[in-house]
Amino acid sequence: YQRRVRGELQTRGNVKTLNDTRGGKFLSLAVGNGYICAGTSHCTIAVWSIHSFALERALTGHAWEVWQLVINDTLLFSGSFDHTIRIWDMGDWECVRVIKAHTGYVHALLVPEVNVIVSGSSDKSLKLFGLPE
Repeated sequence: YQRRVRGELQTRGNVKTLNDTRGGKFLSLAVGNGYICAGTSHCTIAVWSIHSFALERALTGHAWEVWQLVINDTLLFSGSFDHTIRIWDMGDWECVRVIKAHTGYVHALLVPEVNVIVSGSSDKSLKLFGLPE
């Protein structure tokens, strides 16, 4: 449980610390389908099992920091400062699609439905994508 003491948040009970052995900073998080995913400053996405807390893999493909992550159904969506959005199949962890629609950093990512993506970028645009089912 948590309680606030003199302006600081203290946690009692079990606390689990997950680390990325590559030493990157964690920039984004998404939890779902039995996994904890973290976008890093090393252009990767670290993936841990939510059951064993074991680091299972690091997804590679982005050329710059991964600042946005969303899990929807069995897909992981990632947005990066490399101006791209990647879609990962959480069954085999393969990148199934790369979307190159922005000319600036991807700062916001929302997947309200499995076949709809909304993204916001430093190029001062919002983009809505309809994906084939």
